[in-house]
Amino acid sequence: MIKAIKKVYRYLAYSSGFSIPRVLLTVFYAFVLTSSAVAFSSSLGVYSVQIPSFFLFAGSLLLGYRSLRRMFDRRTTEKITKFLRKITDRIGERMSRLGKKIVHALGLDRMRGYGDDERDFVFRERRRGKKKKTKLYNPLYWQDQESNAERVRYIFIDYMIGRIKEGFRMKPDMTPFDLDRKLASEGNEHLLFDVYAKARYSGGREEIGDDTVGLLEELKKK
Repeated sequence: MIKAIKKVYRYLAYSSGFSIPRVLLTVFYAFVLTSSAVAFSSSLGVYSVQIPSFFLFAGSLLLGYRSLRRMFDRRTTEKITKFLRKITDRIGERMSRLGKKIVHALGLDRMRGYGDDERDFVFRERRRGKKKKTKLYNPLYWQDQESNAERVRYIFIDYMIGRIKEGFRMKPDMTPFDLDRKLASEGNEHLLFDVYAKARYSGGREEIGDDTVGLLEELKKK
């Protein structure tokens, strides 16, 4: 009998994680803790009740804290952390996809400085236009372009859309150098591709003068 009691005690005492014995012990300690607190507070002046209630409260508090620590042992904590990390990662992925859908629905992915560069934009619009027969257009507004680099990129979109409408087949891997070689036939066109490369890829390190933009404006649709 004593051996059986010792075996049960060891089984309960050394259980860890969210095992049934550990959970039951923790719940039992929490029950004793709350019951003793209620008994102590409701029997003010009755020392025969308050004293045992106090010791029960203190004992269940210590044992309950110890039980909680055993419940949330290292292995269990790691499992919970991994589980929560998976949830947060999935939420992050879904929020990211939702954000992209919202940005696309609002047309913000075509605005200045967002997403793919202008070359990818005109290729994507040409392909979309071929499938859905939509009209190609420049989604930007000239008056919104604050710097000369932005104005050059605007002119580039205008120019490329015009050439695509004329029948030019745009490939997504074409560089400004490739486009210059295939499309440019006059000085301003050569200048456009040269300056566009600076505007798009120099990160603002190379300045573009007003005179240069003035020359390129001849390529912009009226």
